[in-house]
Amino acid sequence: PTIFWGLGLVGFRVRVGAWVGIGPRIGEPPTMAAGGMQLADPALAEARLLVQRPAWSRLDVAPFALLYISLHSVLLQCEPGSWRETQALVVYGVALLLHLLTVLFARWSVRVRAMVGYVPCAVLEAASHALVCPKPNFGRGAIVRLEHAAEVAAGESVEVLGRAFPLDEARLTFQSARYEVTGAEPTLRRLAYPEGAEVAAVRAWEGFADPAAWQRALRRWGRNVCDIPAPEFLELFLEQATAPFFLFQVLCVVLWSLDDYWVYSVFTLFMLVVFEATVTMNRLSALSTLRDMRRPASVVYAYRLRRWLPVSSEDLLPGDIISVGGEKPHPQALSLSLSLTLSPKP
Repeated sequence: PTIFWGLGLVGFRVRVGAWVGIGPRIGEPPTMAAGGMQLADPALAEARLLVQRPAWSRLDVAPFALLYISLHSVLLQCEPGSWRETQALVVYGVALLLHLLTVLFARWSVRVRAMVGYVPCAVLEAASHALVCPKPNFGRGAIVRLEHAAEVAAGESVEVLGRAFPLDEARLTFQSARYEVTGAEPTLRRLAYPEGAEVAAVRAWEGFADPAAWQRALRRWGRNVCDIPAPEFLELFLEQATAPFFLFQVLCVVLWSLDDYWVYSVFTLFMLVVFEATVTMNRLSALSTLRDMRRPASVVYAYRLRRWLPVSSEDLLPGDIISVGGEKPHPQALSLSLSLTLSPKP
C-alpha cells in the first residue's frame, strides 16, 4: 500500500505541477501575462515584472488570518459538545490543511510563489522583482531582485571601443548570468559587452583615460568576480525537509504512530531527520570544496589613465588593455604591440 500511495502522490504532483508551474509544460507555448516582458534570450520561456506584497497582504497570511479569527469567534459562541462546535472544528482543520498546502506549493512552485507573495506590475520603474522561467532542460525558474540604476542621469552611458553602453537600465541576475531590461516595452536580454568591434576601433582604443570612465564601466559591468554563494545549514535543511518525498515519509510515520508500535515510528522519524541533516552537511561540504578550488586573484598591469598600473584581476573590466607577460611593460609598449581586449565574463 505504501508504494501505491507514493506513486499516487508523485502522479498528483506531476499533474498539479503542470498546472501551477512546478514542472515544464511540454508542448504549450508561454503566455504573456500582466507585467510580461519581451524576451531576447532563446533559453528563456517567460519573464514578468513583479512588486512584492507587504507581509500582511500575502495570500498565505491575510485570508487565513481572517478565517482563523472568524472560526475562533464562532467557537467561543458554541456550546461545548454541540453539533455546531463539531462543524467549526472540522472547518478549522480543513483551513489548517489548506494553509499548509498553500505554504508547501509556494515552496515547490515558483509561479505559485509569485502569485502568493507578489503582484504583477506593468511599469518597469515600479517593479521590485522579476519572475524568470527558462525553457525545459535549461534549469529552474526563480524570482530575482530587480536592480534599478541609482543616481544615474537619463541617457548617461560609457563608451568602449567606439560603442556607447547605457547606464540607466534595470538589471537582474539569473542563473549567475547578468541581464538588462531595455526599451519602452520592457525587453529582457543578456547584458551587452564590447565584442565584435572593428579593427580600426580596437587600434584607436587607449583604455580608460579618466577615472570617471572607469567608474562608469564598473557601474555597468561590475567586478570580475566568480562568486559561489554559501547557503546556511537551516536554509538547505528546510529545502530537504519540505521535499514531497520526505513529507510523504513523515505522513507514513504519523499513520504508523497510531498503532501500538509508536516507539518504532518515533525512532524512524528521528532517523529520517538525522539522514536529511547528513545529506545537508554533505552538500555544504561539497560547496565549500568547490569554493576552495577557485583560483585566487592575481595582479596584472592594465593600461589606465594613459599609464600602466598594477590592477587586481578581480578589478578588470571589459575594454581594459592588459600586459600578458605579467611584468610592467615599457611606457611606449602600447603603440608598438597589439592591444588585448577582454572578452565578456561567462
